[in-house]
Parts: sequence; structure tokens; C-alpha cells
Amino acid sequence: MKRKMFAVAIVLIVVLAMFAFAACGDGANDYVEVVNNGGFETLDGSNVQGWIKSTGTGESISFKSSPSAGTDEFDADLGARYGVIEMSSSSTTRVYISQTVNLVKNKIYRLSAYVDVQSITASGGYGFVVGILEDNNKGGINVAEVTEGFETVDYYFTSGISGEATLFVGMGQDGSTPYGTVRFDNISLQSVDTVPEGVTLGVVQDDADYSHSDGGSIATVTLLAIFSVALVFGLYLVLRKVMPTDDTDAVAVQAQKDGKIVAMTDKTFVALIFAVVVAFVVRFVIGMFCYGMGSQIDALSSIASRIGSSGGLMNAFTDSANSNQPLGTMYVLWLLGMLGGAMGVESGSMGMALLVRIPMIIADMFTLLAVTSFAFRKLTDRRAAVGMSWLYAAMPVFFTLSAFYGSYEAVAIAFVVYALIALYEKNHIASGVFFTFSLLFSYYMLILVPIYATVQVMNAIREKDERVKIILTMVGSFVLYYIVSLPMCLSQLKTGKVFYVFEMIDAYFKSSSFLSTDAFNLYAIFGAANSTVRNTAMTVLNGMFVAAMAGVVGFAYWKQKSLADLFLYSSLALTLYAVIGAQSTVVVLPIAAALLLIYLIMLPDKRLYAVFGALSTLSFLNIAELMSRSGFITGNDSAGYLAFWSKSPFIIVFSLIAVFVAAYYVYVAIDIARYDRYTLISRRDDSFVDEIKAVFKKPRAVKNDETN
Repeated sequence: MKRKMFAVAIVLIVVLAMFAFAACGDGANDYVEVVNNGGFETLDGSNVQGWIKSTGTGESISFKSSPSAGTDEFDADLGARYGVIEMSSSSTTRVYISQTVNLVKNKIYRLSAYVDVQSITASGGYGFVVGILEDNNKGGINVAEVTEGFETVDYYFTSGISGEATLFVGMGQDGSTPYGTVRFDNISLQSVDTVPEGVTLGVVQDDADYSHSDGGSIATVTLLAIFSVALVFGLYLVLRKVMPTDDTDAVAVQAQKDGKIVAMTDKTFVALIFAVVVAFVVRFVIGMFCYGMGSQIDALSSIASRIGSSGGLMNAFTDSANSNQPLGTMYVLWLLGMLGGAMGVESGSMGMALLVRIPMIIADMFTLLAVTSFAFRKLTDRRAAVGMSWLYAAMPVFFTLSAFYGSYEAVAIAFVVYALIALYEKNHIASGVFFTFSLLFSYYMLILVPIYATVQVMNAIREKDERVKIILTMVGSFVLYYIVSLPMCLSQLKTGKVFYVFEMIDAYFKSSSFLSTDAFNLYAIFGAANSTVRNTAMTVLNGMFVAAMAGVVGFAYWKQKSLADLFLYSSLALTLYAVIGAQSTVVVLPIAAALLLIYLIMLPDKRLYAVFGALSTLSFLNIAELMSRSGFITGNDSAGYLAFWSKSPFIIVFSLIAVFVAAYYVYVAIDIARYDRYTLISRRDDSFVDEIKAVFKKPRAVKNDETN
């Protein structure tokens, strides 16, 4: 039976993966002219064939027909059409078009473009740029001054990349957002034998030549990764000394779900307070000395400063630069912008970088409070409860997400944890409010909406006395979300777009053309990290995935009647989305790890504990290594975002591990939720070697007849 379930898990992942790969765009060509459709002559519907717009560009990049022959503006070199970039001073998002090209290592190339810079205000020394996205040297064409009409600009380089690379044309580099108006055409990349006299030959470095900002970044990532594993292992040793014995598995399961608040001793109180203090100090100190994920923090700081001015919150989404931010994030940034303005904190400074992350740190502490409170209510030993608190307080992935990276998903985690705990305890109104607020801070929480709604519908069917309350809560959640959006969508409402906020959510997911963004996932194994895919296919894939998860949860909940398993299903759904879903990012997996930790409090299964350790360590490595490569860990606010090279051994190896962990997670979840088989962490007096052997033994079947 175990083999069959594991096979089902593998088949499920493979089938979904095959569907996703069907969405992959075409590869590059091997002609002398490397660029496909560099003159923008060929259209694919409303888009220019061969080119992909970056996320959030909106109408900033357009393609227009060239002036006709005989007119004053006619230019024979333009061809049938040309590109135009128009960026306002309020823009905070880098915009560009890109395509995949093939390069030969050590070959010399000439990169050229036909450019008319009509107006430009450079940022960080960058204006209109054309280059290779994977280039660690950030070389290429850079025009930061107004030109006298169209002129040809070029850049010669020798390639350190062998195989696929990403050619981009746009405004600015990561961390810099110039503004102005630029017309461009005839993008060309050709191999050449010689370099003109007096021309400096640049070098495009491949991943093998990439380096971290300094040794401190390398040491930080390595030591914290080791610490993650050591923390999980150490607390496992603690738990197996305080849990019930093997002979009381059934009693243990019942106790976990019926546990009472455990009285604290002086020692456990001190240990708990110490965990809270350490958690806060670590997060605050990191925020003080680390700038955060540069481009992310720059965008948040800029938005906060801009909408913090008088009336800035109203009509906030008339500015396309704000459209990728969830509603709750915009409210918080508005308040922080006003506070920063009153304190004289400038946008882009370390002070503003710390200010925009304070809500994330505070939310992290509330999540710790939820974990601690729930552990003392459910665990039968106070030492185990303190251990679970320490597991969240000190696990690097959680303080990295909030204090290092600077993601408002940390706020969403706090709300979704409280929401699911409230639902488990059948406090439907509180659960609905908390879940709505989680949606306000992360679009990825939409993955859980069908699952959450399915469970609530089942509850309404079963619990006649609570039916009206449940229905009103679900309707109220929708109304609450809509009401919160009204102040920021006034201008759209005046034009008749009554449900503009939902149009914006749809546009957010459709705007990304990447299979995944620097995340450990199935596609990265095959060198498809940061690769483009057709939007329609991604939408269909994600819709099928979410619908399938909701159906599975509905069926399982109808059979098992266990609200405790909602944590398991939610964590599993987010894990599978992170590993095999389209448009995944590095911030999804930490959410899955946090929800799994809550489930472990109720059911400390050894296998799930190992999965938690693997997910936590993998997600930390994913985020921290990305920050390290980009130079952001050591407080460098002038570094640029450096994506993983598609064929980087690092991302390929760890993506492979992530896929196997996800497959094993599916198998364990089926074993627990469907067949009531647990392998509990229970007190053992034998050696750790014997304990390892016991993990691989057949789980003990425990039938739980309790209806939660």
C-alpha cells in the first residue's frame, strides 16, 4: 500500500508537470543574427512575436507604426514599426522586453540598437539599457542622455555563457528606475570576428563566474543553513524525551487534540520569554543593519513616500507602479509614508528600509504568539510547548522572510495562522475576518480560498445551529474585502469599473510570464528557471490545480470530519504550488512551512517533522542564496537583483531535492489523512541510530473516531 501511495504521488506531480511544460515558449535560434524579430516587424496578435513584456509594464512599452514615406518624420531605417517606452516620474518598477537567445562561450558579439532618447532622467547612472539579464557585470548598451534623433549605439563583448541567455531591452537596471520617453528599433546581436580599433571589449559572465558580494554573505547563508538543520534535530531530541511512550499512541493522538492549557513552571516561563526576546532582537538587529532585498525594498519605500503625502491613498491604483501591491500592503505603506515624512526619513534610505519592514517583524512576533498559545493548549508537556515556540522563534526561514528579505507575506502568515486556528476552534466569525486580512497582504493566499470555502460549506451543511453564522461570515468576508478596496479605486469606480479590484487581481497573475521566479521547483531541474510561458496556459494550469486541491479537501473532509487536517491540506497545497505550480516565487514555501508547524503541534508525526525541517531549510536556502548573490545580505543598498542562472547547479540540485520532498509529503499526507496511520514522536530510551531505523518502519494504524 505504501508503494502504491508513493507511486500515486509521483504520477500526480509528473502529470501536472507535463501539462505545465506544454506551456513553455519556443527556444532560441542558432542563426548568425541571434535576435529574433529585432525590428518588431512580425506581430503575434496584439503582441510582437518573439518578445515578452516584463511583469508590471502595463502600457509603459508599446509598438507603433513608423511614419510613412514622404512625411517629415520618415526614417527608412525604422522599418514598419518601432518600440516606445514611456515612464513617468512616479514609476518604481523597471520595465523591459526580453527574449531567449543562444550564446557560444568565448565568442565575440556585437550588440546594437537604433535609439532616439527624447527625454531621460537617469537613475543610478542607468537610462535606456540593452543587455544580457544573466550578466553579473551589468554591461551592455546604456544611454542616459537625450539624443539628437535616432542614432545607432552598440556594445562589443565576449561571452562567458554557453547556451541560453536572456536578452533584454528596457529602462533601468534592478534598483534603478529612470523615467522619460525613448523610441527604439533594430535590436541586433551578431557574432563578429574582430573588434573595431579603440573599442573596449566587455565580458558577459556566466554563473560559474558569479560571485557573492563578499565572504560575509557566504558565511551567513552557510552557517544559518547548518543552524536550521541543527535546530530541527536538537528539538527533535527534546521532543522524544518528553512525549508519551510508544505504547500510548492512541492516547497521545487523543491528548493532542483534547489537550488543556499546561501550567508553566519558572523554568519554562524563563525559556519562553527568552525565546520571545531572542526572536525580536534578531529580527530588529537584522532590519537595522541589512537593507533588505534591494529592488523589493526600493519599491516599497518609494510607494510609501509617494502615497504618504496628502490624499495619496485615494486613487492609489491609478499609478501602474502600485498595481502589484495587495490592498493591505498599500494601507500600511500609506501610514508608514506619513510617519516617515513626519520624521524626515527619505525614500531609499536605511531608515525607510527599516520602517517598511517593522510591520513584518511585528507580524512575525504575533505568529510566534499564536504558535506558543496553541502549543500550550494542545501539547501535554510544557517543555514540548516551549520547544515548538523556539522552533518558530529561531528558525532562519521565518526571520529571513520578514527581516532580511522584507516580504509582506510575513504579515499574511500571521493572519492565516490565526484564521485556521479560529476555524479549528469553530470561531467562524473571527476565522472569516482573519482570513480576509490574510488575502489583503498576499495574493498567494488565493490558493487557499477554494480549500477554505469548501470546508466552510461542509461545516454549514453539517452544523445546522451554526449555518446562518457561517453563511453570513463568508458573505461578510467578501464584502469586507470589497469595502477595503473602495478608497483606493475611486477613479475607476467613477468610470463604471465597479469591481476593478478583482480585475486588478486577475491582471496581477496574468502579468507574469515566468514559469517560476528563482524558486526551487520542477522546471528549474530542466533548466527552465525564470523561463517564459504563455499566459493562457499558466492560467488554465493554475485553475486546474486549485480546483483539484479543493476537490480533494472536500472529499477528505466529508469522510474524516477532521478540522485539524485543514492545516495539513493548506500546507500541502502551498507546497505543491511552490514546487510544481506556474508563477511560483520564493515567498510561497515559507507559508507552507508555518502551517505545517501548527499541524505538528496537534499531531507530532516523525515523517511530517522531517518534511517540516526539509521545507524550512530549502526555503531559507532559496531566499538567502538569492539575496547573497545579489549583495543584499551585508547591507549593500546599491546592489542589483541577480537572478539564478537557468542552468546553475545550485538551483538544479536543490530543486531536485524540493520535488522529492514534495512527493514524500503527498505520500505522508495521504497516509495520515486517509488511512489514520501515524508515526508519532514518542518517548524512546534507545539510541538515535535505532530511532532512525524506526522512522522507516511501517506506521502504526490508529483509528480516531473523534469528530473535530
